[in-house]
Amino acid sequence: MRAIIFGVGYLFDLFMDVYNRECMEIIALCDNNKNIWGTEKYGIQVISSERIDHNVDRIIITSSYYEEIRKQLERYISYNQKSGLR
Repeated sequence: MRAIIFGVGYLFDLFMDVYNRECMEIIALCDNNKNIWGTEKYGIQVISSERIDHNVDRIIITSSYYEEIRKQLERYISYNQKSGLR
């Protein structure tokens, strides 16, 4: 399974403590903090939500702002489907 993780703070660090590389490949990290775009954490690149690859099996939110991020992703995916970009 290929996944993008949204949120690279404390909850992400907890997630990485139990992450099983054999069950899931993390292809990118995503965060709304533009100051960390282009950096890496745990050797995985941090990207903006505009760069989310739609050929992933899961987007996992590891943030206390879960509801806000979920709504953001729903708007983004809906916009891309209407634009024919998905």
